[in-house]
Amino acid sequence: GHWWWIAAPGVGIFLAIFSFMRIGMAMEEIFNPRMKQSGAAYKLLTREKLTFGISWSCAFCGVPHIYTYKKTALIAVATPLVLFTLVFLPLTVILYSVNPIYYLLSAFLFGMHLGGCSGDGYVIILLLFKYRKKRVLMKDTGPAQSFYVATDKEEN
Repeated sequence: GHWWWIAAPGVGIFLAIFSFMRIGMAMEEIFNPRMKQSGAAYKLLTREKLTFGISWSCAFCGVPHIYTYKKTALIAVATPLVLFTLVFLPLTVILYSVNPIYYLLSAFLFGMHLGGCSGDGYVIILLLFKYRKKRVLMKDTGPAQSFYVATDKEEN
């Protein structure tokens, strides 16, 4: 059929959102130089300065110059996933009955959020299951995390 009726608006919406996101990040960097001194979970839990950035697929923040314990890392990684899901999910459900265009836009943003948080979900699973009974330190550079796991010799 008429695939272009769906593909063209979808690509247009994506490009518009991506462009506004990049412009917003640039404006925030220019007009708010203190942005690097603010943050949520990492800032509260570590009192360290965050680094922010954006890649072709996601926006990120991290604390690349320190190592955090498992509990701190788990809270910091799970916070954006939980908070933005609590915003987007009800919004998408409410807009479903209001207007189909707003619903599609909201569902698209929610999908982008979940896609961007897929790496965070993987880190959460690692911390909760794979490293459940081990002492772990995590270094979060933003787009990548490194895990340092104590061996049996180190724990004794």
